Amino acid sequence: MIRRSQFLEYVDRFPSCRVIVIGPSVLEVDVPCDMPHLAADRPMPAIAYSEHSDHPGSAALTAATVAALGGHVTLVTPLGTGAIGKRLAAVADLNDVEIVNVSQAVSCPQLARFLTAHQRQLLQLRRDWHAFEAAGDGNPTLDQSQIERIMASGDDGLGCVCVVDGQPRMNHGTMVQALIEAAGSRGISTVFDAARGKEQSGEPLRDGAFDHLICNETECRALNESRTGNGHGAPDALQAARGLAGTWSRHVVLTQGPNGVTAVSAGANDDADTTTIRTTRRALAERRGVGFVFSGVYSLAVAAGASAAEAAFLAGEASSIAVSRPGPKTVARDDLLQVAYREIESHVRDAIDVFEGIGSSVLGSIDAAARLILDAYAQGRQLLVFGNGGSAAEANHLVTELTGHFRANRPSLPAISLSSNDSLITAIANDYSYDDVFSHQIGAFCRPGDVVIGLTTSGNSENVLRALKEARNHDARTIVLTGNRAVAIHELADVVIAVPSSYTPRIQEAHLFVIHVLCDMLESRLDAQGRVHPAATEI
Repeated sequence: MIRRSQFLEYVDRFPSCRVIVIGPSVLEVDVPCDMPHLAADRPMPAIAYSEHSDHPGSAALTAATVAALGGHVTLVTPLGTGAIGKRLAAVADLNDVEIVNVSQAVSCPQLARFLTAHQRQLLQLRRDWHAFEAAGDGNPTLDQSQIERIMASGDDGLGCVCVVDGQPRMNHGTMVQALIEAAGSRGISTVFDAARGKEQSGEPLRDGAFDHLICNETECRALNESRTGNGHGAPDALQAARGLAGTWSRHVVLTQGPNGVTAVSAGANDDADTTTIRTTRRALAERRGVGFVFSGVYSLAVAAGASAAEAAFLAGEASSIAVSRPGPKTVARDDLLQVAYREIESHVRDAIDVFEGIGSSVLGSIDAAARLILDAYAQGRQLLVFGNGGSAAEANHLVTELTGHFRANRPSLPAISLSSNDSLITAIANDYSYDDVFSHQIGAFCRPGDVVIGLTTSGNSENVLRALKEARNHDARTIVLTGNRAVAIHELADVVIAVPSSYTPRIQEAHLFVIHVLCDMLESRLDAQGRVHPAATEI
């Protein structure tokens, strides 16, 4: 859908981008509650609360999302002069949102109160919008000089104007048209978030007024019905989106909840200009406000130069993160970066699973190997270690830690890598067979009581199998480090440390970890002279 490098480039551009958001704002008040018991006289829980927190809602949340991602944002909204407006202004200031108040009415903006219990939404109380709309308090105005100042203040980096058609309704036709025309004259992209699902009256919402339209399936059908005058509407939302693309706006972004996002561009014919974006599915915690998060991320991505499909991908991923969290919606820049890093994250999670598997199934084998090696050193014996490729490097690493030192200053411990002598290995491979490169060296160097350690991720390397058989012929003890695919090799080893993975990189990483654990265990049981400590067998 989008190259990782391009994704990161857009996110890196966010701090240099500016977005103007126009629309009604809501002060959301979250009230965490306790439910100590059920009331005896009614089937409603007894609710107790002692605190609350204020958060932006509607267009204010769209603007706050832009700011949270590092973008610069101006929110044009009817803030009013009342107590609620002042509280929302304080919230906006905390979120680095610049506000242009376009109404002096006392009764706006409105309040939405959410009662939550144990981080789950229990009850939502919202003030009725009708009085606000009927009184005309939602009829904000800007004169031409104010519009010019708003646009000019964002000339550096201004890349998008987003109109949020949220609740409570704003009769903002003339003002919005003026702002949209000013944006168009400057070549600035425009976005319309159809948050209410019905086209508002007013000239700016005519066909072709905006570059981008964001709507869910219900909103898309409603807008298409308004455009065509057909009360029956399109048979499905995607067909409605195709009808809107190229007429109502150049790009239509259809949000489809857990099914992802579909971006339809002008001139769409069947699937020719239709892109379906599958976003990451996360467990749903709470949906409220997610549409405003989507429009905020989408607008900022457009301002950063993203195409409609690319912006929809970024916004869809951000929304997926938002709905996975209960309570007020917010998405930070670091949250969005995790999407670009999810390939890396999958490797990290895979490695964690492997190491957790070691903790549950391999500890006994590691302990047995440490005791076997310690006993050999106590008897004056040596280690012979070998492997192929990456396993050869790890064999050399183990020998280096033993003959040098791991952490403690102590005498060197005798250990030989059978993988490090290039001349000897190539001579044996040339004169006999590569399958014999380790077994011939075992025949030369191995003594009874020595410990022979073979590393093989597959467990099927023929030269390792032959060397272990030869070690048995010399009365040596044998240890194998392998993965979970090995079968036959178990019969040739006294101790098998089988990493619970079949993926070679994870096995090799785990082998290095095991090597370090063995070295640590050995050194903790040796004194400064390299002799086995009397308490070496104690836990």
